[in-house]
Amino acid sequence: EEPAEAETGESAVEIIPGKGEKVLIVDDERPALDALAAICKKLGYDAIAVEKPSDALQNYGQWNPDVVLMDRGMPKMDGVTCARKIAEKDPDAKIIMVSGYEENEGNGIDDSVKRMIKGYLTKPCGMGDLSQAISRALAT
Repeated sequence: EEPAEAETGESAVEIIPGKGEKVLIVDDERPALDALAAICKKLGYDAIAVEKPSDALQNYGQWNPDVVLMDRGMPKMDGVTCARKIAEKDPDAKIIMVSGYEENEGNGIDDSVKRMIKGYLTKPCGMGDLSQAISRALAT
């Protein structure tokens, strides 16, 4: 186990820039969606941001993202359900679950979904944590 970085602040987390990889961001809250998209672009990723899981599912094959940042709690279809549907289409999908809940690595997510998920972030997530999570997902 690595020591928690929270006490030392964001600057302790190394920022790993992207190289233009496509990141699909799915979040029903526009401010969170815009913030994640802005951070991804700043990190050097090509960000595609959608508010509806249905849009993500409909266009996933067309967009062919390298990584998906998926909000966990959304109306109509939650992030876990959407992640499962993406994984059915693309078993190699690299999905990072993003949640507003202070949960320890995705409690309440069953094992089949945990195997699909390449990372778990708690909102609000800083640039360092986000860059590390995306970099780890891309490396899998």
